[in-house]
Amino acid sequence: MQDRAFSRQDATAIIIGFGLVVVVVVFFAVKGMSPEQDDATATAVTEEQALPSVAPAEAVRLSLASGTRPIVLDIRTDVEYQASHIPDSVSVPAETIDGYAAVGGTDVLVIPAREPELTADAMRTLTEKGVRVSIIEGGITGWETAGGPVVAFGNPASPTDRSKVNFVSADAFKSIVEDRRILHMILDIRSAEAFAKSHVPESYNIPFSELEKRRGEIPPATNVALYGEDDLEAFQASTRLFDFGVFSVKTLDVSFSEWETRGFPVTDK
Repeated sequence: MQDRAFSRQDATAIIIGFGLVVVVVVFFAVKGMSPEQDDATATAVTEEQALPSVAPAEAVRLSLASGTRPIVLDIRTDVEYQASHIPDSVSVPAETIDGYAAVGGTDVLVIPAREPELTADAMRTLTEKGVRVSIIEGGITGWETAGGPVVAFGNPASPTDRSKVNFVSADAFKSIVEDRRILHMILDIRSAEAFAKSHVPESYNIPFSELEKRRGEIPPATNVALYGEDDLEAFQASTRLFDFGVFSVKTLDVSFSEWETRGFPVTDK
């Protein structure tokens, strides 16, 4: 009897022990990482939190203040930067930070990368270059939430971006150009070479690639009639002007070559 009782107790202990092992295995399988990975992730998060940082509202204030402003360095990927970024920020993906020509003693605010490890490595590199560097807490989302300006790439599939653009037909554009009662800045965003060959009369040329850095040449209250190499380029330029605070923009809905082919006015002067 006693041997039989011990056997039952042993069997019960084995079953309970096996069940606990299964529970532990399932727990870590569902969680998707081993205890060692958990420790590594916790360490990475702690490292990022320990890095010098600045609140988004303070970052916005510093960036918009008069006088010497800090450089805003965006270390996200090129794709993320193009989708939305802070005006005049410098794109240097974290993987390429070694090649960044930093000036010692410069104040730099950083839009962090998605990966905490990349951000921490980039911050160390910048510090070694003698830069006074701080992360903008919350990244680009924190900046936007604090009311900081951003520039969108201009995605025709985005309802938000479409709401920023006012397309007009070639006939309506011609009427705008020729109407002297309401003056418009006729803005050609094609390359300087294309502009030199042919353009709409009285046009002003700011190539699309230079639009951000030359936006000061377009006062916010200006009425603008804009055209580009094609309607996609014009759409993206109009989106950016809206983000820069230039809201009264009429955008030609056809390419310049079609405008020219249909016999609308052009000149090389």
